[in-house]
Amino acid sequence: MCEPLFMDLTSRLDERWALRRFWTVSDSLIFKLTAIIMEPPAVPPPCGCLFTFYSNSPKGPPGIAPGETLCPTHTIDITPYSTLLINPSWRLHLSNFHYTQLPYRNRTYPSLEHAYQTTKAAIMTRGPAAEVTDEEFERFEKLTVAKVKSVGGKIQGKITEWDRVRRGIMTELLDIKYGRQGTERDVLLGTGTAVLRHILPGREHDDVGRLGAALMRIRDAGLNGM
Repeated sequence: MCEPLFMDLTSRLDERWALRRFWTVSDSLIFKLTAIIMEPPAVPPPCGCLFTFYSNSPKGPPGIAPGETLCPTHTIDITPYSTLLINPSWRLHLSNFHYTQLPYRNRTYPSLEHAYQTTKAAIMTRGPAAEVTDEEFERFEKLTVAKVKSVGGKIQGKITEWDRVRRGIMTELLDIKYGRQGTERDVLLGTGTAVLRHILPGREHDDVGRLGAALMRIRDAGLNGM
């Protein structure tokens, strides 16, 4: 006679894993069947992944850009970053130079950099309460994003007033760009828990302008449902 013995053990692993063991015991043979039921996590788990980006970032999957690293798990399996895999240009969406219609203070700019530098011109010229004029908007709007950056860097004027507000303005612009529904938000959330670093060629170990840190703040708030 066989005496079946059934044991159902459930163990939670990382809040999403369930492990069930079924044992069958007979007079002559022990059969052990282990079934692991896994529900994929909503975001990749914390690991040693580091992604870099800049205006001319290479297209392709995570791990191929200068300075990027993948933890051992994702070197073998990068499917947790499926949002990035279906968009080869995902790194470009993280750059302020990426062309995207961005509404800011009753105007719509062709990129975040356009909005930032045009606002800078107004404040540097007339003070922190200044609004962008039609002339300023039209002058900057028609420039390429690289030219906008160059022109903005040469603006002379009220530098002290600008220094007081520039971080707040950048935060506003980033919140607008990544807070709305769309590709930019999907890409940012799709980076999961990887460290993000804004680099320049030859400066792969620097987070230039602390842009990577700012994006991680927005991303982590979004992943936490805030």
